[in-house]
Amino acid sequence: MSVNLTANAIPAIIPITIMSLVSDAVSCHHAMLATQLNDRVRTGRVKKGSVVQLLEYICSPVKNRKMIVVLNMETIIPECDIIGNPKPFMDSDVPTERVSADNTVENLSRSNNNNLAAKNASDNVQNFRPTIQPPYQPPPVYKGRGAIMKNEAPARIIPIAALNPYQGRWAIRARVTAKGDLRRYNNARGDGKVFSFDLLDSDGGEIRVTCFNAVVDRFYNAIEVGKVYLISKGSLKPAQKNFNHLKNEWEIFLDSSSMVELCPDEDDSIPRQQFSFRPISDIENVDNNSILDVIGVVISVNPSVPILRKNGMETQRRILSLKDSSGRSVELTLWGEFCNREGQKLQEMVDAGFFPILAVKAGKIDNAIRRGLGQETQDGNVICNQEFEECDFRYLLQAQILDHTGLTWVTAFQEAGEEIMEYSVKELYLLKYEQQNDERFGEIIKSRLFNHFIFRLKIKEELYGDEQKVKITAVKADKVNYSSESRYMLDLISKFCTN
Repeated sequence: MSVNLTANAIPAIIPITIMSLVSDAVSCHHAMLATQLNDRVRTGRVKKGSVVQLLEYICSPVKNRKMIVVLNMETIIPECDIIGNPKPFMDSDVPTERVSADNTVENLSRSNNNNLAAKNASDNVQNFRPTIQPPYQPPPVYKGRGAIMKNEAPARIIPIAALNPYQGRWAIRARVTAKGDLRRYNNARGDGKVFSFDLLDSDGGEIRVTCFNAVVDRFYNAIEVGKVYLISKGSLKPAQKNFNHLKNEWEIFLDSSSMVELCPDEDDSIPRQQFSFRPISDIENVDNNSILDVIGVVISVNPSVPILRKNGMETQRRILSLKDSSGRSVELTLWGEFCNREGQKLQEMVDAGFFPILAVKAGKIDNAIRRGLGQETQDGNVICNQEFEECDFRYLLQAQILDHTGLTWVTAFQEAGEEIMEYSVKELYLLKYEQQNDERFGEIIKSRLFNHFIFRLKIKEELYGDEQKVKITAVKADKVNYSSESRYMLDLISKFCTN
């Protein structure tokens, strides 16, 4: 029976060993990558010119020459020009292969007792062809041929901004600027717990660190806000921007092998916090769910009250008022432990006649309802108050729209609401509540059904409690101009016929 193997099946049956030429900018030598490192070459993480650090390797004689067998390495610079003019390393005891003048590199690895050569194509470019060899198995193959050498040098301390998932060994020195509460959760895999803390280094780089389950037990009590730590051996994953406001596309996840060491010596080069303040008067003009920093004088503090969340868990809420030099005030809501720590301290100071200055980092705005009196919030993060002699009514219109593909619900605020209703919100308010003309009010509402509009929609995902929802807002609602719409469709038809 004949069997045909596809190209992808061959390396799965006979592992491919990749040969390379490594140098330290002075000398070069042949090296063989362990099969577990093949993926780094296939994915482009290691290529010609890459600067790497050998972490674990073996120097072993193979066919009358010494060969470096690389077991583990770290990519320092993925792409780089060849450094220096390295010459072949000469060993007095064991013959070595030479690199010829025309840059042809002879590959002495064998497969089925046949020699394979890898020659350059042109322009002094070295082309290394993989050779088929038995799979790499350190214990039986290299037994008695020398101990595995391991690079025990400490990981380099690098800036937070330089972190990337392709670094095998790294360390960062940073200050804890915020620490989240310990949260418990339940999903299909069972119960769990999680907490996060934010870091800031001397270069202004910020990143969030997250711990789960057993790792929480190791680090939750050890992490203190304001202290400086040396952190290493974590893994980097894309930051979840729904929960992470920091300006970093990565997030560190600690595991059982991670190291967190307290730096006892105070490092004044690392700031205690990093702010980007906005005037309180800007709040009413920013987008929903925006994250911003504000600073102001605390003019009032309300008592803490218990609140029952949608998931059935009880938490604490406390509302206080801030006012800044713009003359505007804002209500800020504190949740959870902030109510009992910072909130209680602020209330005692205000009750004693002191009005402290409070800097708020990463306040979240939710403009669920807009009126002239201010911006109210659904979850109570930020409320902006402004007083007027007369109330200016604003639209918050919920409407269902449909086309030939389906239907959906949208929210229309002031401008789009007036375009849909053709009446100002004040006219409708007076008609219904002061004139109490419910019949006329109902006629106006019914007359707006089944009218044609060209909508401009704003669509975004938002987090309500623990639930992700899609919010659709009607930014503009123009009446259909049948003449121009017909010309547009005729133009499309003519282009279709031409093609």
